[in-house]
Amino acid sequence: MRAVILATEKDFVFDEDRPLALIKICGVSLIARILNSIRAAGIREALIVLSFKGEEIQDMLKNGEEIGLNLLYLKTGEYKPSRLLEDFLDDDLLIINADVVVDKEFVEQVAKIDGNVTFHFNGKPVGIYRVSKEHSRILQNYLSLNSIEEMVEKIEGLSRRLDASNMQMEHLELKRVVSPICIKIESKEMIKIAKKKLIFRTQKGLHFTSYINKPIEDRVTYHIADISWITP
Repeated sequence: MRAVILATEKDFVFDEDRPLALIKICGVSLIARILNSIRAAGIREALIVLSFKGEEIQDMLKNGEEIGLNLLYLKTGEYKPSRLLEDFLDDDLLIINADVVVDKEFVEQVAKIDGNVTFHFNGKPVGIYRVSKEHSRILQNYLSLNSIEEMVEKIEGLSRRLDASNMQMEHLELKRVVSPICIKIESKEMIKIAKKKLIFRTQKGLHFTSYINKPIEDRVTYHIADISWITP
């Protein structure tokens, strides 16, 4: 499986002159979190589709070697047919909008699913899709036409819907059953929710002392988590 990251939107959450994918949560940008999660789940190659100020994303990530990934870039409106891109798309694909927070566990679950799937969370679409190899080439047609929205509509038409909020898995490090993290960042409030979810996942186990210490621990961590070297 390979990943396609759609990093085409401007930051509408803080209304800043930067790509939406560069919003940081706990000191780490959205796109870096996505890439860290897919790498941890075993994916090693990703195509990043760029638009508004995409050079800022490319300058930050470069070829992906530092984070253990092989990254390709495609700027909307500048598509050129190539064997490299054709070969890349000849696989099962995980397509993710760069405005979501997902964890390794979510990506691992996606990799186990067959066919084409559009993911929702609590009944709402989150901008994540799984496309099987037999349909992955349709992406090339729409990318060549600079039609991201039409591409997404086509994928949704080919897919069954799956609500990720119903997923459950045993988390070995936390020693409990958890739901995967899959949060679409549409507002400052959603950033707060994502931040709390990420901090909650840093708690190991649920023994008795956890119930006593956790509220204090989470409150302290929440307020210091945006320091760049503290990255829950």
